[in-house]
Amino acid sequence: MPTIALINCAKGLTDMVLTPAQQNIGLVVIKQALESAGIDVLMLPEEPVDFSSENLDEGIRAMYFPIFERSHDIAYVGMSVMSETMWLMNMHAQTLRHIVPEIPLAAGGAAFRRELSLERKGLRDPVHWTLEEGIVDLVNVGHAASFVQLCKTCDRDLPGIYHWDDGLQGSGTSGIPELDRLPIGMGESDSIRVVLRDVCGNACDYCVTYSGGFAIDPSIAVRDLRAHLDTHPEHTRLVVSDSNPFANWSYYDDILTGLQGRNQHTTTYLEPTNYAHSPELHHTAIRKHRLDRMFIGRDTVYETDAAFMGRRYQGKSKTQAMLDTEAVALKELIKFLKAEDRPTQLQIHYILSPSLTPEHGIALVDEMMEMDALGNDTVDVSIGVFPLLPHPGTRLRREHIEHIIGPEDYLSFRGYDIRWRDSLPGSACIEVIGRARPVDMNFQERYTAARAELAGMRAAGTYRES
Repeated sequence: MPTIALINCAKGLTDMVLTPAQQNIGLVVIKQALESAGIDVLMLPEEPVDFSSENLDEGIRAMYFPIFERSHDIAYVGMSVMSETMWLMNMHAQTLRHIVPEIPLAAGGAAFRRELSLERKGLRDPVHWTLEEGIVDLVNVGHAASFVQLCKTCDRDLPGIYHWDDGLQGSGTSGIPELDRLPIGMGESDSIRVVLRDVCGNACDYCVTYSGGFAIDPSIAVRDLRAHLDTHPEHTRLVVSDSNPFANWSYYDDILTGLQGRNQHTTTYLEPTNYAHSPELHHTAIRKHRLDRMFIGRDTVYETDAAFMGRRYQGKSKTQAMLDTEAVALKELIKFLKAEDRPTQLQIHYILSPSLTPEHGIALVDEMMEMDALGNDTVDVSIGVFPLLPHPGTRLRREHIEHIIGPEDYLSFRGYDIRWRDSLPGSACIEVIGRARPVDMNFQERYTAARAELAGMRAAGTYRES
């Protein structure tokens, strides 16, 4: 049987360090499906790769050596790609074309959706563009079942497999590979990462999640996690990467209860509206299952910005009343955690929408500073700020096409951050808030400076207030 090389260029690219492929759950799923068919798999990189300028060549070349060494029996190189890392896919492809030109290159992941209708309006269909440019030979659209089948049969006539032959060839989307065991990815040195139930009913416009989720049978999840934790006692943290676990908490409670006695800590996502509706359920879960790291998608503080980005809860747009209730609930959560007096980390994430006015930007910064100040030595509250990105395949991209600069330059490093037209009020606000990162100032100082700049913009009347 052939060997397949899988390269992570989707997950973990932070501070210019690409994390090992074993941390990418999508690649772990593909690896398990291929190994079940008797196919050997190379997962690359095996170790973190430093992409800082002084170490770039050395890190990249070291990563490619296993492919070069085994090039005689590698059938495909597959790359997992996000919109923000198309440049990284291109860099990998150029090098691989040079050192192993005989090996076909394939790409898949959230970056690839068919968008022919938007292409006619000036944007780029990423599938069409990637294949026409010859960056890779094949693109898998959707989940990875068709790529797995391709590796087993070399048959390109599969749903979701696209290639270029005097024009774009292919149709449809690929389904989910069959899963007979729980995919377990590696996290930090003490942690493992899992996706248990890839289902979220919020249906936000900016979300890049493919339709058609899956749920691992709880008995299988408990069986495989117990087996792993018994043989790897150094893994004391379970990172649950699911989109919205508290929407169906009984499922997770059954699994985590089945792991009791393993002394593991748990990291999970928390939807603030869910918490506002059922704080006691969350408190019980936090105590029972040692939930001591939580990622919270607060996103925005104004209904108009939530409407622009398509932020929803159970399919319905978030109202101002819901957003106000969330703010109160998060303060109550921090108060509860302080009373528990056990080390806990909260990461509260905000999204900078191009619909922001200076007034809304001030309110956003005020809340960020307030949440940051509520933390203490026991409850570590950290704030994450991210620009709203019109990813391919999202409703956000279709609904706001007139505000997106096209055709996009997919290959510019971080070029995806600047695709909104400057005519939108939020462009200047995003720049001000994003610029608030000088290393010689703490969080409160740098965002106080950003707030003052936003207040100056408001006073100047540069933009109309909401």
